[in-house]
Amino acid sequence: MVYNFNLKIEDFTGIQYGQVFGETVGDAVFGMNARDLNAIRGEDQIVSDDLKELLKSKQNIETMMLIKVKMDTYQGNTQSEENKMRY
Repeated sequence: MVYNFNLKIEDFTGIQYGQVFGETVGDAVFGMNARDLNAIRGEDQIVSDDLKELLKSKQNIETMMLIKVKMDTYQGNTQSEENKMRY
């Protein structure tokens, strides 16, 4: 089982949204593997009190991270191409 979740990363310069996929990053963020996190999730997609408490404890914390950025080029209805960063 692997993690797949979104993050909101914020500092004094602004806000970025990113996606986490894999085992090691989720282990570092939550302090447990994906199987253990899934066990406290709750039944039928209802968020358990334990999971709410864990998520609340991970908000507004100071941390250091390395972020991989990918440049995508999109061509819309116009002839110009637009570059967008994907985090």
